[in-house]
Amino acid sequence: MEQSASTKRDHTAIHIAIAAIVIIVIIAIGVIFLKFGISPANRAIAISTTANKIGVNNTTGITGFIYCVGTRAATPVNQVNFAPIYANGSLGGWNATSPYPYFMYGLGCVVNNDYIYCMPAGPAPQNATANTTTATYYAKMTPQGIPEWIKTTPYPIPLSQTICTNPYDNITYCVGTASGNQTEGRRVFYAKLTSNGIGNFTGTTPYPVPFAAARCSTYEGYVYCIGNLYPQFANRTYRSKILSSGGLGGWNITQTAPYPGQLFASGCLPYGSYLYCVGGINGNETLSFYTSINQSGIGKWIETTPFPVPHLGVPCTISREGYIYCIGNGYRVSAPKTVPSTSSALPPVGFIYGNESYYAELTDNGIGEWHSTTKYPVGLAFAACIVNNTESG
Repeated sequence: MEQSASTKRDHTAIHIAIAAIVIIVIIAIGVIFLKFGISPANRAIAISTTANKIGVNNTTGITGFIYCVGTRAATPVNQVNFAPIYANGSLGGWNATSPYPYFMYGLGCVVNNDYIYCMPAGPAPQNATANTTTATYYAKMTPQGIPEWIKTTPYPIPLSQTICTNPYDNITYCVGTASGNQTEGRRVFYAKLTSNGIGNFTGTTPYPVPFAAARCSTYEGYVYCIGNLYPQFANRTYRSKILSSGGLGGWNITQTAPYPGQLFASGCLPYGSYLYCVGGINGNETLSFYTSINQSGIGKWIETTPFPVPHLGVPCTISREGYIYCIGNGYRVSAPKTVPSTSSALPPVGFIYGNESYYAELTDNGIGEWHSTTKYPVGLAFAACIVNNTESG
């Protein structure tokens, strides 16, 4: 039976009324959001903040944390600070967390599966003992900081500076020392990293020359070491194949051309198919270079964006998102810096260290523009700075 014209008009009126009510409700909700500042963007930020508290990454929140352990440029030398990393690469505010158990600087710290592992290094003068120069510690890294440091397997020999690699198959490789003993300065050890600490250290193929104050990294089954405190070896790059046993094969020079400058406790790190190096010594303090890396070795070094300030003895680290972070800045001066006699952390004679923090995006064309971000709480030198979401080798 066909509907009458009046019935059709009634149905149309009802539909219009329902649509009007829906529109009014939407407008009312919008007014409430505007009145109380709950815009869609703010809601997204609020949701993001809540998500980050339970470790969820997203475009508006925190992607990881950076931790810095120890410093030779301020007191106390065993302080530990951490800061959040945002999706745009910038750092949030620094927060203090559990200090390292000993007054030490120059620690060789690595990260593996949200744990940080620190090898021994240069103790502050007031507590230099054999125990502190072989002691190792590890800790859980959390968004709230480090709950506690736990003592683990001691290092086989005393060290005054440690160079350990990013893990490869949960194993880190530690090369040389800065003890001044050139025989000990060639020794290499490796150990497995677990949630229960550091496993036993095993000696393996020694480094071909005395090695100190440079950087070693793992990449696709090889260990690469770049630079050296000893000037006659300062621009060499060596590599060694990681064997199925976990040990290392023979060391060989691998480079199309020598490194263009002299590295000293500076940042040389792998990311993607490239190695990126920042800073140095003897006129190289702001220079940056990068090179390709593959199974055949490394390519020609190419100069890239210079670091904005002198970079000497300053720690750098790379996040999984492809940003490099260099915390602190250091430079040589013609006269020693005057330091109050009450200070227990004297910087090296003739050097000054600051608290600048910079980051840059890494690309196939080198290091992008450097951006200043949140300053470190104190001057930073000979520290270990690492990101807790860094890719392993």
